[in-house]
Amino acid sequence: YWAVYGCLFLIMDLLETWMGRIPGFYTIIISTTVYLMLPMFRGAEKVFRRVLVPLAGLEELLILRDSIQIKQQMLKDLDPERAKVVRKSIAKCFD
Repeated sequence: YWAVYGCLFLIMDLLETWMGRIPGFYTIIISTTVYLMLPMFRGAEKVFRRVLVPLAGLEELLILRDSIQIKQQMLKDLDPERAKVVRKSIAKCFD
């Protein structure tokens, strides 16, 4: 959230001088902030994954991070035998 909000703040700060006088500018900024904050929209995650990560060229690192989180969650939630079967099934998907 904070990376996306920081980018929004920078854009708002740059545009405020020229567009601050336009009616509705601050309403749009507040609405965008609410969209980023509320978990039901998952706006910050969407903007982070679809805009900031590709701009920074970090798609591979994001995929690696997601796969590590899935593995940790799987090992935590499943018993060892079931986790082994699921791991083999996942490996087959990538062959």
